[in-house]
Amino acid sequence: MDGVIAHVGTSYRASIVKTAAHFGVEVTAAHISSAKAKGGANNDWVLTQRLCAEVGQKEVSLEAVTAKFEEIYQGVEGVPGLCTLETLIPSRGTLEELARRCPKGMAVVTGRPKADCAAFLATHQLSHLFKVVKW
Repeated sequence: MDGVIAHVGTSYRASIVKTAAHFGVEVTAAHISSAKAKGGANNDWVLTQRLCAEVGQKEVSLEAVTAKFEEIYQGVEGVPGLCTLETLIPSRGTLEELARRCPKGMAVVTGRPKADCAAFLATHQLSHLFKVVKW
């Protein structure tokens, strides 16, 4: 999903930067790209925790990182989350045409949390195009 259907450069990666900043650590896009290029960095909560330790020498619990990350990504009452900045990469028409050409259906496979995937598909009115969604 991410980077194929959903453009997440202004949501997930920005949430990493803002979460780390909350704990007093300056994480850059270069830090994130380098960590992701090495592999094993699909869980952005764990990655944020790791970057806080590696870049800022700050040990922060995964629970604290996850709570702050989700607040920033999902938003809180009166403050929209960065998830609202995600955009569709292919046109909706392209996805509809692909669905038409795939009589057995299309699927989404993602490491994204189930609720986040469902919310993106619903927001962009795409849920009906995917018969299978795997997390």
